[in-house]
This record gives sequence, C-alpha cells and structure tokens, in this order.
Amino acid sequence: MNSYTKTPVNTVWFCCILSISLGLLVFAGEQAIGAVFVLSVVGLYVAYTIPIAARFMFENDYKPGPFDLGRWVSGRLKR
Repeated sequence: MNSYTKTPVNTVWFCCILSISLGLLVFAGEQAIGAVFVLSVVGLYVAYTIPIAARFMFENDYKPGPFDLGRWVSGRLKR
C-alpha cells in the first residue's frame, strides 16, 4: 500500500504489465490467444465449483451474510 495515496500501487502496476503482456499475444497468432481464453474459462469453472462443492460436500456452519435470498437459499424453498 502506498502511504501517500492509500492505494495498492504495486498491484495496479502488476495488473497493467500482465494485461500488456497478454495483449502482446496478438502478435503471436490466433492459437496463442485461443489457448489463453480456454485456460481462463477452465480456471473460472474450477473457481466457481470449489466453493459450491465445499458447501455441499462438507459439514459447515453456513450463516447468511448481509445479502440473503431468504427462502430461496440453495435453490430450494425453505418454509
């Protein structure tokens, strides 16, 4: 954290450099860009699946947060 601006300057620079390097894949060809997109889609599926699976496969103490769907929790109606 930058003490003057109170912002994560190093993280912002890292994201900028990563975005520029991924943008440079345009010059490598369509297959390189396609591979990056495929890997990102697979990563998103894994990232969404892990917490959902952990919620239903293991014992937990689920407590709703500030935003709650009420009786529509977990895709089934609560009475």
